[in-house]
Parts: sequence; C-alpha cells; structure tokens
Amino acid sequence: RNSCAGPELGIRTSPSIALFGEPFDWTITGLQPGERVTLKAVSRDAARVTWASEAVFEADAAGVVEVGRRAPVSGSYLEADIFGLLWSSNPMDSPSKAPIAYRENGTAGWTVDLAAIDSSGRKATARFRCVFQKPEEPLVRIPLEKDGLSGFLYYPAEGGPFPGLLLLGGSEGGLSETRARAFASHGFPALTLAYF
Repeated sequence: RNSCAGPELGIRTSPSIALFGEPFDWTITGLQPGERVTLKAVSRDAARVTWASEAVFEADAAGVVEVGRRAPVSGSYLEADIFGLLWSSNPMDSPSKAPIAYRENGTAGWTVDLAAIDSSGRKATARFRCVFQKPEEPLVRIPLEKDGLSGFLYYPAEGGPFPGLLLLGGSEGGLSETRARAFASHGFPALTLAYF
C-alpha cells in the first residue's frame, strides 16, 4: 500500500448479528472530510426476491458517516434513520406486477449485504444479519389448541418470573411466531394467537 494513501475505506456493523428489536449501528470510515460515499444495501427475502436500496452520504469532519445519525444527500430515503435503507428497499426481481411485501424468514432471520463506494471508486463491504432468536439462549415453545383457541406460547428456558405479552394480528390475521420468539429472546414470554 502506498504510504501517501489515506486510511482504508471500511464499513462497521455493530453488532454484526442483532436480535430483532436490538439497537444497531452502521458506520463508514476512511473517507476525507466532506467526501461523498454511496451506500448500497441488498437483501434476499424468504420468497427469494432480491430487494435493494441506496443512499449518498457526506462524511463528517473526521471522515466518518454514522448512517443512523446522518441524513443522506440523496437516495431512496432522505431523513437520518438507521432503518432507512431497509424500509426504502424495492424488489428487483419480483415475479408479480402487483405490490409485494418483504417476506421474512422466521427461522434464519434476514441478511443485508452492504457496499460503500467512495468518490475515487474504492469499495468496502459488510454483512448485517437480524435474527429472531439468540442461538445460545434456548426457548420453550408450547402449542395451544383448546376451547377454540389456537396459538403458541414462547418463553425463555431459564430464569423468571417474566412479564408476558399477548400478540394478536390485525386485519391480516394469522400467527406471529417470529415476533413471539423475538420477545421471548428479550425475556418476555409471548403468546401469539391465531386471530382475525
């Protein structure tokens, strides 16, 4: 590497694997103060549809972009928002002409591949993953089929007592097992009921 070259471009995801509902940060480093950088996000959902978004940021005086704290100069969203590249994603290869929603994988969670490209064409990549259950913390899952009720109760396998939650769907009905697992992983037993 040339000793006159600036710092290496990088993306830091903290944490790299987050539990659903846990705060996270994405930071781009190695830029010149005021330099513009394009951050692209690509994710593939459970239906194998590819979703993509991008935003252009301007580095601060230290040559850093804290994605959740800095509004993009341009892109698929315009306010400072760590979730901006997620909610502003669009399907790239949907088999349907009708509007579709991102299909979460309730078992594996979801993964976002990030790529930062600076004004000189340098590129840095990182991967961020969101899961609905911490692998090292087992949960108990109890099916409920009684008196016309149908659902599942999730709770941490150890510890307690815990405050509990009841999860009911809205107009879409159905069960929300992924959310129930996420709440249980955060220490809240959650009963999700098939409700419409």
